Amino acid sequence: MLALPVVLAGAGVVVCVYLVKSHLSVYGGGVTEGLFCGGAGLFDCDQVAAHESSWLLELPVAVWGLLFYVCLLGVSLCALLLRGGERKAFVTLGTTACTLALLYDLYLLFVMVAQIGTICLNCVATHVLNLLLLLSFWKLNRDLEEPVRWSRILPSWRLLRHGTDTDYYRALFQSGLMGVTLTVAAICLVTVLEPLREIRTYGQNEVADFTRRMASAPEIDMVRFDRHPSQGPTSAAVNVVLIGDFQCSFCRSLANTVEDLRREYPEDIRVVFVHSPLSSECNEAIPGNFHPDACWLAKAGVCAEAQGKFWDFHDYLFQEIPNRSVGKQSTLTKLTDIGLDEGEFLACMEGNGPTDRVAGDIALCSELGLTVTPSIVINGYAKRGSVFPWMLTQIVTGILSEDDGNSDPEPPPSSGGKSRRKETGHT
Repeated sequence: MLALPVVLAGAGVVVCVYLVKSHLSVYGGGVTEGLFCGGAGLFDCDQVAAHESSWLLELPVAVWGLLFYVCLLGVSLCALLLRGGERKAFVTLGTTACTLALLYDLYLLFVMVAQIGTICLNCVATHVLNLLLLLSFWKLNRDLEEPVRWSRILPSWRLLRHGTDTDYYRALFQSGLMGVTLTVAAICLVTVLEPLREIRTYGQNEVADFTRRMASAPEIDMVRFDRHPSQGPTSAAVNVVLIGDFQCSFCRSLANTVEDLRREYPEDIRVVFVHSPLSSECNEAIPGNFHPDACWLAKAGVCAEAQGKFWDFHDYLFQEIPNRSVGKQSTLTKLTDIGLDEGEFLACMEGNGPTDRVAGDIALCSELGLTVTPSIVINGYAKRGSVFPWMLTQIVTGILSEDDGNSDPEPPPSSGGKSRRKETGHT
């Protein structure tokens, strides 16, 4: 029984190493290919890693989990190898730590189910490990009858200096074990911080490059997007075009970032949406049917636009329901809630107009080289994939601050809480 916490904590280290690698892959992977646009399945660790809840105090939760299990492994070893009051103290420490971890796990589970609509099985595995660890520490705590003395967690310097040989070696062993644990935790942290720093540097360089390009003539005539659905005044200082797919989780993240900016600067930002579904059913440039309902949803967006309800439709799919729930059936059952006339909508969907309009959007994207979904165009300058939401925020606020006579854009957040994803780059 004493060895069980050691085994469980070791398993936690292994799972969290995998989670950290996965998180870094999502956050920083695919800088040459673009951003990965996740699907709508029930189990998708990438979508969970892309959510802002996957960050805590400027670090991925997976990194905190790794540090937690490394330290807990040291606590478990101390509980296994020490005796008497020291064992009782470390067992109690393990019980307390696992209780707090489980409370945080409940919050993360709630976010996955209620907000993201997707479950990461690797994350659930850590929740199960924490529960088993708590039960094992709790059982050990009950079997040890000594009173808890928290001071016994730290090695006694008095014993190191004046204790018997047995006391001396016991305190020395305790000091060494704790030192090794903290050293391993520090090494893990430093190892992870370097790729995180490189990813952030990449993002900042991309923003700087985009800003430099804006000193030259625009690459794309924004008149090309005049007939597409838009929000905001035509005289706005910043015109943002989102090339998107309603089943694309990263399109969702960028769209909501743009919407937050538009609400903050309603007179200064205009938002335009162009359909680019990731499905071979209507987009021959796509090698497979990545998002099964993407073409239908794009056509539905055209029919919603015909009733003057495109942005109600857009907000319903991107804001009101989880990404995995976005699809044909969930939309058909909510037509009236969105504000659409059901009969008119169904009649529109049976015509050739929506098909032709979506085909026109796809052709326009191909002609302009906007073949990565999502891509953005800001005031005639294109950013094809590989964009953090915080990068978009910094570019837009930078333009607005220059208009106000301030050439220094606001700095990016250290974590952003928004994760970059590898994208199936279709060229």
